Amino acid sequence: MIEKIFSIFLLIISIIGYYLARGFENGFMIDSGLGAGFFPKVVCILLGCLSLMMFIKSFKSTNNYKFNKNTFSVMLLCILYLFLMERLGYLLSTIVFSLGVISILNRKKISINIAFSVMFSIGIYYLFSKVFNVSLPTGIL
Repeated sequence: MIEKIFSIFLLIISIIGYYLARGFENGFMIDSGLGAGFFPKVVCILLGCLSLMMFIKSFKSTNNYKFNKNTFSVMLLCILYLFLMERLGYLLSTIVFSLGVISILNRKKISINIAFSVMFSIGIYYLFSKVFNVSLPTGIL
């Protein structure tokens, strides 16, 4: 049952992501049809296809998974992350999201979790904003 719910959740995320990627500005490769939205669209299409395959496979599977509260918690964090991205901006919302996911899945040392979340988020932010020259949401706060 949890496979069906999670695969539907991923399918919805891929549809929303594809819809949002349609609004990205065309980048430096506009003549070839590639732009800032090309890669996110490809990822969303792949995610949608894989989630459909997972949904179909869940009917053939005889595994009975118990409901895992960690899975549900991570799904809620994903939804919260989508809503916080526009308000808080990429950097702050990604730090909060990654800290939440790491804390749910790995409850060892909070200081290590915070350090990893901050370094990971800053690294990804630097990679996309400076190296790939992609503008990320800055937030309205």
